[in-house]
Amino acid sequence: MYTRAKEVKIPTLIVQGDLDKDVDPECAKKAIKFFPNAKLYIVKGAGHKLDVNGDFSEGHKAITDFFKN
Repeated sequence: MYTRAKEVKIPTLIVQGDLDKDVDPECAKKAIKFFPNAKLYIVKGAGHKLDVNGDFSEGHKAITDFFKN
């Protein structure tokens, strides 16, 4: 992914839970550096499904706002 990321020309959003046990949050922090037009949004207290105690609203809002802009 890292070597091909620079080829992505469209705006990109990576949403990551800081407590994700499936994908290390450090990978998202590393990946963002390779995309030419990318943003990283970290959901504090969220795991891989991006929910905080069953509430998906923060991750959902980040994604919705990204597409609105």
